[in-house]
Amino acid sequence: MIVRPTLIIDLLAILPFYLSMVITLDGRALRAFRLLRVFRIFTLGRYSKSLQLMGAVLREKTPELAVILFAVIILLVATSSLMYFVEHEA
Repeated sequence: MIVRPTLIIDLLAILPFYLSMVITLDGRALRAFRLLRVFRIFTLGRYSKSLQLMGAVLREKTPELAVILFAVIILLVATSSLMYFVEHEA
């Protein structure tokens, strides 16, 4: 099937090479297109059992991770506010 996510990621990874051959772009635009090669990282999961396991664990533990992230954000805002009130006159 053509619209599978891994195929789209592969297309985004190789598309800048072929676009640079067809279209003449300035340096900044070409570098921006080459940044799309980073998407290849997302396809590594299908080759590595450990990355597949890590993805399964993240999917299974999403609620617990969300609670921890929420608590960390609350603590960050609270301590940042406290530091502001302590040091704002300095």
